[in-house]
Amino acid sequence: MSWIENNENKKILVFQNSASFLMINKDRALTKIADVIRQVRKAGSDLICVFSPHESLPQVSDLDPGLWEKYTGLLDELKAGGDIVFDEEGLAMEHVDECNAYYGSPTHLAHVFQISKKPVMIMDADILGADT
Repeated sequence: MSWIENNENKKILVFQNSASFLMINKDRALTKIADVIRQVRKAGSDLICVFSPHESLPQVSDLDPGLWEKYTGLLDELKAGGDIVFDEEGLAMEHVDECNAYYGSPTHLAHVFQISKKPVMIMDADILGADT
């Protein structure tokens, strides 16, 4: 796992969102995800952001195909930037000890960070960065 092995003593933030966050907040969720990535990018090169999509997310494609299309379009834009690590295999759970903090939906991964005594910040779709 290259982001673990080659972190050069950078802080590692795991960012995860779930289907429920997306379905409840819809377009606000998309705005929030984009805002989080914008804030991470502003933090600079001392931070590695590992985006770990929750396994529940593909359900959104059946429940709200339009929202799913917007979400996957946003992910394609984020991936194109090349500065966010995408943990599409869900390996972040196995590397909690090497990570520094969790940000996102209240998922099982957030709980694992909590019991590992790592900082956990739960995402709120209504709170955006000052420059948003």
